[in-house]
Amino acid sequence: MKSLVDLKKELMDGKVNNLYVFTGEENLIRKVYYEKISELYGNIKFVDSCQELYKELARKSLFELKLVYIVYNDLDYLKQKEKVHERLIELSKKHCVILIYDELPEKGSFRKIFEDYITAFNYVTSDVAVKYVNKENRNVGLDLAKRIAYNCYNSYNNIVEEMNKYNHYTQVKDDAIDAMAWASMFMDRQEIPTPKQFADAFITRDINLLSLYLNVIKRNDCNILGYIPELYNTVNIFTYLKIYGKWDGGTRAYNAGEFWGRIKEIRDYMVPYTKNDLLDIRWALDKLDKDIRSGRMPAQYAWDWLIGVIL
Repeated sequence: MKSLVDLKKELMDGKVNNLYVFTGEENLIRKVYYEKISELYGNIKFVDSCQELYKELARKSLFELKLVYIVYNDLDYLKQKEKVHERLIELSKKHCVILIYDELPEKGSFRKIFEDYITAFNYVTSDVAVKYVNKENRNVGLDLAKRIAYNCYNSYNNIVEEMNKYNHYTQVKDDAIDAMAWASMFMDRQEIPTPKQFADAFITRDINLLSLYLNVIKRNDCNILGYIPELYNTVNIFTYLKIYGKWDGGTRAYNAGEFWGRIKEIRDYMVPYTKNDLLDIRWALDKLDKDIRSGRMPAQYAWDWLIGVIL
């Protein structure tokens, strides 16, 4: 696979290869690169499929035009045999061809043959994302630029879209109402809580955090079965701690199979539950898990039951 850094260096040096395979989520950055290749080599010609591309490359034209052939997301071509893929490498020797895919299979003939030609355009690092924000508007301060980049998941596609809105609402500098309009539209990104984060909020009975987590979890249709094991283990650890004390309870929990790193991580938490509360919660969690798996508890009610009944 060719890194984006190496590709950029080649193009900065004016070097254009015969064959490229571009993949990844960042289609706007991909566009910047294939337009740069076109600038160095020749005009862009979009082709509907690799089958049509083969005909174009095999055709002997009266006038030799310098064209960059681009084929976008020809999924049927991914399923072809090695000989078909190898033929493209041969046909493209006197041309410039770019195959673009949003996703590529990890295994198979295509990956094997074209591995050295692939460049992935994935989400950028935070510092680069901040630079992209400032590229769209140099007057944005560092703190706001970081916030925009974070809420756009460091995606250049999302940053351009968000900055178009920002620039539209704030283009008249004296118009505070427009700036407020954008600010009210811009919603901070909410991460899906990990099972550990949810278990921590649950065991400490942090109602505000649990309410936030539950809204995000429901909005993203998260499977409760991915959270119950961590929640059960956390409750189990504190059951030992309540019964036997911090040190002896931690040792007993470890000897019973609990992860020592997790025990050390949470043993100093302020937990409002009594020993009997924890035993009841542990039993209820085990029952909930079995009821969901057997179909007795419909999945759409499980999260509400967890919070409303157990908590």
